[in-house]
Parts: sequence; structure tokens; C-alpha cells
Amino acid sequence: MNILVLYGLAEKEPRKTILDSLYCFQNYDEKNIYYYLNILKHEKIWKKFTFPKMDGIIIHYSMISMRYDQEYWKKNKEELIEFVKRHQCSKAIIPQDEYNYNGDVRDFIKQSGINYIFTCALEEDYEKLYPKCQVGEVVITTVFTGYVDEVTIKTIEQRGGGIKKNREYDIGYRARQLPFWLGRHGQLKTQLADAFLKHLDGRSDIKYDIKNTGLQGEHTFNGYDWIDFLLNCRTMLGCLGGSGLLDVDGSIFKKVEEYCNIHPTAEFNEVERECFPGLDNYIHLYALSPRHFECAITKTCQLLVEGDYQGVFRPNIDFIEIKKDFSNMDSVIDKVKDVEYCERIADNCYQHVIKSGEYTYHCFTLKIINVMFQGIYKKTRVYRKFVIIMYLHELNEKFSKKVKCIYVNSLNLIRNTIINSLNLISRLIGIKVKVGNNDLKEFIAHRWYCFMESDFLKPLKSTKLYQKGKIILLKLYSIFNRKKD
Repeated sequence: MNILVLYGLAEKEPRKTILDSLYCFQNYDEKNIYYYLNILKHEKIWKKFTFPKMDGIIIHYSMISMRYDQEYWKKNKEELIEFVKRHQCSKAIIPQDEYNYNGDVRDFIKQSGINYIFTCALEEDYEKLYPKCQVGEVVITTVFTGYVDEVTIKTIEQRGGGIKKNREYDIGYRARQLPFWLGRHGQLKTQLADAFLKHLDGRSDIKYDIKNTGLQGEHTFNGYDWIDFLLNCRTMLGCLGGSGLLDVDGSIFKKVEEYCNIHPTAEFNEVERECFPGLDNYIHLYALSPRHFECAITKTCQLLVEGDYQGVFRPNIDFIEIKKDFSNMDSVIDKVKDVEYCERIADNCYQHVIKSGEYTYHCFTLKIINVMFQGIYKKTRVYRKFVIIMYLHELNEKFSKKVKCIYVNSLNLIRNTIINSLNLISRLIGIKVKVGNNDLKEFIAHRWYCFMESDFLKPLKSTKLYQKGKIILLKLYSIFNRKKD
């Protein structure tokens, strides 16, 4: 089946957890063909071109998260809805942070004809987040915010993931200060860090690296630096993510921002009283995070605040439990000092969560597809439609003559290997690049497509020469549509 994945990323180097969740479909599902379209970068493409028939559409959370930029969302919402609506196929959305601007998510689901919602919420909150009267008859399924990536497991093992002893720190943690409009639960991460920093102050028997990163992200670790930090800590503090405060239309967000601008030193209790009294804990969207799974992979013993970890992580079996009021901190510290006990907890977690294979992106992918298509795979011969554009670049008039030159010269290389053709094209464009650079291949294929569809070639569209040019284009696309290593 042909499945289109819509996402929205503006960053050049997005967080690895985002990329893992985005590309898991093409990485772990060999039965279907996935096409990825970045709504933010390829605006002219999805607004202008007519796409071929799709068997399914998946809305990644990075696309629906564009609602946070209300200026962009209001400007483009109707066209995005129309783009998804006109595809008559199975449609699924995988939202996250559903407690903020939830009304925009509901409207999108209803108007674009979404059939399936894969939410981080538990069943008790389905109707609160997605009332049937507003979203219609949809199938709602609970999923996690992240899963175990098999490639990450291998990478961590290569970086010493199996070595538990001789780690520099007894306790590690990084807590990002979250805004008050995320409610009381949103403050738990920094409260946890502050509580342990206070409790450990002046102690020489525990070596720790615990920091609040602040709103600007100071002291953060990016990419595999975070993995190396985990591998350097025997234990890691943590808690569930999410929020209990439902902000349907963004009004709570606006009130809190305005109040805090006027009263920059206001504490949470004051802000709650003035901006959203009695509204917190209406929902219980407290979710596991990718961080929990990363600790499991690195065999770093977790010290987690008590909560519903949905049976994935079991208290005092897979992690050491911290009471919500921090009343058992002395007991937790004593357990941390028992190295063998911590290693046993970490091993239990590794066997239960990682070795079991139940919480991998492979399982997540199959779950999505089985729900969307009711467990039925259609074995159809897929012809790679060249109008599907992945990682497109904006057109630039200065390339027009070179693109024509590329076309003519490459036709002479029809019988040569596609790699030789790529090398020639890259030289003509004037970009030095290794053969393995997928971005360039996609760039070239897009230039070629635009040229093939241009008025310049209209007189040739019925000729054999034109058809040979299309064959080259399809070969280009076949390269970067392969399953990722």
C-alpha cells in the first residue's frame, strides 16, 4: 500500500526522538511504501500539485504541533484540512501535548475526515479530549510518546551500554523548567531536582550531577551526548511527563503569559489562583517519555516519582520508587548506595522492557497499521509515482539552464549505472557530494521532476525520449525510497 506521512519540521537537526518516531514506519514496515512530506518546507508542493491516490495518510505529531504557532495555523489551517480531506483513504493522527490548543486538534480531526486517533491519553480521558459530538465517530487508541529504537540499542551497546560499573556519578538528572500554563504536574520535574539538591547538599558519600536547565535550556545534552551522560550515571531521577490542565482554546496560555509578564516573580500557587483556579487535574494526561526507555537501554537504574507507568515500569522491580511528597528520600539514598541492588533493578528493567521486545518502534508501527487497515495488507504492485516529493527544496530560477543541461546529458547515460548518472548530475549542478548523500539525490530528483513537468517539454511528452527521462527520474526516487539502514 502507498501511505503518505505528513510532518512539520523546520530545524536542520531535530531531536533524535522525533526522527525515531517519524521514520519508524519506513524503517520497520517492509510491506508498505511510505512517502514523507514536510508541510513546513514544501508548502508550494502540497498546495499546488495533485497527488496520486493514497491508501493511507498518517499525520505525525510534528505537523499537528504547528498549531502552537497560531499565526501560521490560522493562515494555513483551511488549506491543510482541504489537502487531507480530498484524499479518500484511511487517515490517522498521532498527536502529542494534546492538553494545549486541543480545540484546533478536534477541528482538524472532524473537518479533514480523520478515522483514527493514536493518543497519549488513557481511556478515561478520551471523551474529555475528543468529544464524539465534536470529532465524530473515530477509533481512539492509546500509545506512548516514544518507544525503543533498535538502531539506538545497537549504538548504545557500541558506546558501552552493557558496562554498569565504574560510572562517575551515583545520581544524574536534567530537569527543564516548564511554564506554569502546564499546570502543577508540569512543575514536578524541577521540584524533584530541587528536592534532591537540597537533600544531598553537603554530603560526600554521594556523587551527583543534578541540574535544572531553565527555560533557555542551559546545561542540556543533545544527541548522543545525552546517551553518554546516562552511561556515566548509575542512577537517574525521573517522573511522568504531561499535564493535567486542559487548555482547549489557548486562553489559559494567554492569561498565564500576560500575568507572568506583569508579575515576573509570581509563584505557581499565585498564578494558578489568578489564571486557572480549579481547572487543574481535569484530565490525567501523564505519560511515559522516551527518556524512560533510554535509561532502560543503558541499564541506568531509575529513581522515579510514584505514578501510573502503565505496567511497563514496575515499582521496586524495574525502578526505585520516590514518594510524591519526597518523604522517603533517606530510604532512596540508602538504596542508591547499594550498588548491587541498583544493578539488579537495572537488569530487571532491561529484561522486562528491552529484551521482551514489546515496547519497540517495530511493535508501534505494526499497531498503527493493523488498526488503520484492520490487520489486512493488500499485496499490490506499487508503481513509484514521481509526483510524490520528499524533502523538496524551493525552486530557484538560476538553476533552470543547468537543469535542462542535466536532462540532455543524462539521457545519454541511460545505459550506465544510476550512480554514474548521479555523479554527472551533481557535477553539472556544481555541488560536490558523496554518493551516499540522500538529500542531494532528493534535491536532484525534484529538479528533474520540475523540469519534466515544465512547459518547455510539453511538445516532447508523447515521445520515447521523454519516457526515457521519466525512467531516470523513477530510478532516482527508488534510491532514496529504500528502507533505511
